Amino acid sequence: MLACAIAATGCGSEAVAERVVRLGDAVGAPVPTDTGRCLDTVAGRLCFGGSCTDGPCLAPVEPPAGAHLDPTSGARWRCEGTGLDRRCTAVRAVPWRCDERTCETTMPELPDDGEWECAELSGVVVCRGGEGPAGVRPGPPMPGWICGATRTRDEPRRICVDPWPARVGEGSCRFEHEGGLRRICARDRGAEGESPAPLGARCAREAECAEGLRCVAGRCVLARWPAAECWTGRDCPPGSRCVLASCVRDGP
Repeated sequence: MLACAIAATGCGSEAVAERVVRLGDAVGAPVPTDTGRCLDTVAGRLCFGGSCTDGPCLAPVEPPAGAHLDPTSGARWRCEGTGLDRRCTAVRAVPWRCDERTCETTMPELPDDGEWECAELSGVVVCRGGEGPAGVRPGPPMPGWICGATRTRDEPRRICVDPWPARVGEGSCRFEHEGGLRRICARDRGAEGESPAPLGARCAREAECAEGLRCVAGRCVLARWPAAECWTGRDCPPGSRCVLASCVRDGP
């Protein structure tokens, strides 16, 4: 659908055609300046490799050019891909129910419509599982998740990581599974804030950021590309730990 963005002289030669994107629509959102492998996170657009030789590079997230969300659709952008292959999809915004201290949703964003067990770790959502009822065809995957599988030989499980989860307020979030999956976020960080600082938090030095994160351009960002290969250290080879769903070797 095209809408006419009316210029001062009216809808004529000076008008600009803008695409109004409805729920479920996907549009190209290339970032020609991407270097290396990139993903959108709550901290910004994060790239690894390429000209980012001293660790990850951070830049602002770029919305799709010339495309605007239909304000009546209750949608938000979720993007994936690097460089000219980046695309953004309008997905349904998460409905929250709030009181003075917390906000809660019974419809958190998940990798797909399978059965998932999830946890929020330092501002990063990690989920495992994804099995669905027998004979039921799964729906399309949610854009923006990084997915893989454990390397456990006897019972491999799917692992998915969301580096840009929907949230409200400034406090930490958690998942509760009893009686149905819920995600609960504190509205405020409190007088002391969160320590160590989670993904996207402001930082002055790396020591302020949680394990698995580093301080880049004044923000706590992922220290490595999410491998999506572990839920606990038991999924990792000897001498490694599970840090934000990646197996990280102990020691130097």
